[in-house]
Amino acid sequence: MRRALRDERGGALVEAPIAICILLVLAMGLTTIVQLAWTHLTLSSAVQSTARYATHVDYDPTAGGIDRRRAADQVRAWAAEVAAEAGVDEDDVTIVGRRAGTGEVVPIEHLVAGDEIEITVATVVSNPLYRVAASVTNAASHVVGGGDVFDPDGIGVKAGASSYVE
Repeated sequence: MRRALRDERGGALVEAPIAICILLVLAMGLTTIVQLAWTHLTLSSAVQSTARYATHVDYDPTAGGIDRRRAADQVRAWAAEVAAEAGVDEDDVTIVGRRAGTGEVVPIEHLVAGDEIEITVATVVSNPLYRVAASVTNAASHVVGGGDVFDPDGIGVKAGASSYVE
């Protein structure tokens, strides 16, 4: 009887599934977190670029004046273009113009030098890679008695930037 208790044959057969579950949770969880970080980095870069674009004044002789301000539609289109990698469209972009001193919200077409413009972009990460990684992580988490770690429908990511009009 003592000999049977000390026999370690088959131990790897029992330990391997547990180790695989732990590795799956770690690998897929890391994949999901990297996707979220990458999307946030892309959005942060996009809103900074969009804020610079929105506040910059170009000389346009056909516009009938000495300067030309960007319209809200142009700014939204620019933001969607520079954040296209993250699946952003124009509806995901929020633009708020504020008067210097008072903080009054005004359309960006009416801003003057010194006023502030705020750009916010929000999107949901729910591409096929995210869904697979989240599903595997959640399934492996359930095996070890945990609940859902990631929302299977996606996770919202938001970034914002502000700048002063030239």
